[in-house]
Amino acid sequence: GADAVGLVFVPGTPRVVTPARAAAIVERLPPLVATVGVFVDQPLEEVCRIVALLRLSAVQLHGHENEAFSRGVPVPVIRALRVRDAASLQPLVGVYAQMGYEPGGRINIASRSLRS
Repeated sequence: GADAVGLVFVPGTPRVVTPARAAAIVERLPPLVATVGVFVDQPLEEVCRIVALLRLSAVQLHGHENEAFSRGVPVPVIRALRVRDAASLQPLVGVYAQMGYEPGGRINIASRSLRS
């Protein structure tokens, strides 16, 4: 079975679900399946309301939400990063430094076009 289920709360997307529909899905899941809400540039209050309503395990952010926004979310945050080119990976340098990783480590890049 699945370890996690993503619930998309992004208006106008093909897989969007309402909180009511998501609640019906969540109540049928086995107890150890994590529930992850997917959001893009929605107000923090809305994200927190849905997290509380559905008791989500985590949130995945795909928009331009900043670090302060992420800190306001009461569950773990998975930050999506759009990778267009090697420069798109630059924000990760600061993130890894904050986590205590030393410079000079290796990052595996899946796309050959991004390898330098």
